[in-house]
Amino acid sequence: MLKNGLTLAALAATLAAGAFSIDWIIFDRIDYLADVRVVDPVRYSGELIDEGRFADAEEYAAFWLSLPGVSADDRQARRVAENLALAREKRSELSYQAGEVAKGFFLGESEEDYGRAAGVAADFTLYGDVRDLVREASHWLSNEEVDVLIAALAGAGIGITALSFGPQAGASGTVKAGLSALKAAKRSKRVPVKLFEEAGAVLADAAKSASKAGTKAGMKESSEASLRVLAKLAPLGDLARFAEKEGARAGLEVLARSEHLADIPRVIRAAEPFGENAAAALRTLGPDFVRVSEKRGAAEVKAVARFGPDAVTKLERVPAKTFLRDMRHLKAIATESIYASIRLGLRAADILFSVLAGLISLVGFLSSVISSLKISWKRDVRRS
Repeated sequence: MLKNGLTLAALAATLAAGAFSIDWIIFDRIDYLADVRVVDPVRYSGELIDEGRFADAEEYAAFWLSLPGVSADDRQARRVAENLALAREKRSELSYQAGEVAKGFFLGESEEDYGRAAGVAADFTLYGDVRDLVREASHWLSNEEVDVLIAALAGAGIGITALSFGPQAGASGTVKAGLSALKAAKRSKRVPVKLFEEAGAVLADAAKSASKAGTKAGMKESSEASLRVLAKLAPLGDLARFAEKEGARAGLEVLARSEHLADIPRVIRAAEPFGENAAAALRTLGPDFVRVSEKRGAAEVKAVARFGPDAVTKLERVPAKTFLRDMRHLKAIATESIYASIRLGLRAADILFSVLAGLISLVGFLSSVISSLKISWKRDVRRS
């Protein structure tokens, strides 16, 4: 009986260990995926269209369709392609284009690169800086909220224009373009406050240098100070060159991810491998995009980008190859409800087999004790 009890206990323990092993192999190994929110590209691109953000919709759809692992024959990909075509159709309408150009030139606000280019053109003719100063002054006179930074940027723009004569002319030109991008970014309300505070301090020095440029005595001092100011603003020049290559929208997204002026080149380096899709990558791949790109490289980021920003964040923990393998594994298991049911069953089996093993062991122990007592009792009876 003791032997049978030990055999049953060993069997129960084996079953418990088996349930635990299956639970670990199938579930625990991919637990880190539990909080990954996979973005539905059809729904997301459709929502952008419904909101009238046709440029964002087209950029995102084109970006998603270009990613590794996306098959053009897939039903989901076909629906994203339909949204892409719809967004392009809307953006091709003359009324839409005329409206964006007008908004860019007269208001300094536009969703389109050509509209922002009109705003930049206005800034280079001084019209844009004067326009912004007048608008903020009218807000002040009407006791409305004044955007102090926009006014400061406009004033600095006029000052930078004064520095456009002499040996620093080339540098001041690219910085001027960067200032225009900074104004557009401020209006978007998506740029970190620290970046604007830092830029504001540097621009105050620029305005001071410009004020000295009008006197002979201060010409040399002003020229040296101007070069120092322009050196501090050099990242804005990098931004202007990047925006010229990849578009104003991409430049705006670079600013949105830069806490400080010195961060601008880092963000640009992370975005450059995405080429024409740089703006969409910066906008949709989450707050960890730059850091993960520096750690894993653009190729690995692209490999998981179709799942959304949560997937990019997970690359800090595992390489893309592991993530993709585990995502396939998770998909193969089933939907979330079935996943939960299977796991609950395995956990219940694990507990049941553990309890059963304990009971069998207890029964075996009691049986051995009873057998020992019987043998002892029989011996005592014989002796008596």
